[in-house]
Amino acid sequence: MCNFAVSVVLLLTFFGLTYKIDAKAKMHGFRLRDSFYRMSGFQRRFSFSGSFLLSRHTIVRIFIGVSITIIASVSALEHIYAGEVTNRIPMFELQASFKDGKIAIPLQTLKEKKLVRFIYSEKGKDLPLLGYISPSGKIVTAVSICEPCRSTYFFISGRRLVCKTCNTQWDLETLKGISGACKEYPPVQLKNSLLGNEVQIDRADVSGWTPRRVRR
Repeated sequence: MCNFAVSVVLLLTFFGLTYKIDAKAKMHGFRLRDSFYRMSGFQRRFSFSGSFLLSRHTIVRIFIGVSITIIASVSALEHIYAGEVTNRIPMFELQASFKDGKIAIPLQTLKEKKLVRFIYSEKGKDLPLLGYISPSGKIVTAVSICEPCRSTYFFISGRRLVCKTCNTQWDLETLKGISGACKEYPPVQLKNSLLGNEVQIDRADVSGWTPRRVRR
């Protein structure tokens, strides 16, 4: 953004040096007079009668100024896009532990990685789960499936949870749909409890999970 600001200053400087305004110019009735000048076989001199005089050097300055603006704009967009990509928090794969009818993940890892993915296995079937800490500090655990598109991977962007496949977005705090084709089907939340340094989920809640019927 600093580069963009500097470019704007340079642009204004160029235009300040570029326009030669006739003090006696009128505010209407401008006509473009076009004559040829020698430059690669032609010589051209543009002037607006009674108002602006655009010499060859002026045209070059305008071209340079416009070029700087375009380059600066592209650079700013690239910077913004790079920032968005850089600020994405991907899923961190971890191994959950199973004991006493609970699925447990370490709280410290959840705090450090922001968004975790782990697998619950039962009777030869794997069910992906996820966990994250909301902006208000609430621990959220859910089934890591976007049911309409069957994606099992997500990432966090700002205050949103985003499906990696369809780019549907949900609010991190409420999991309310914001945008995207699958916004009516957020990851199904699972109750959790905090015991010491572990986040625990009842295995019974996970075992009883079934996919919702998707409306087409």
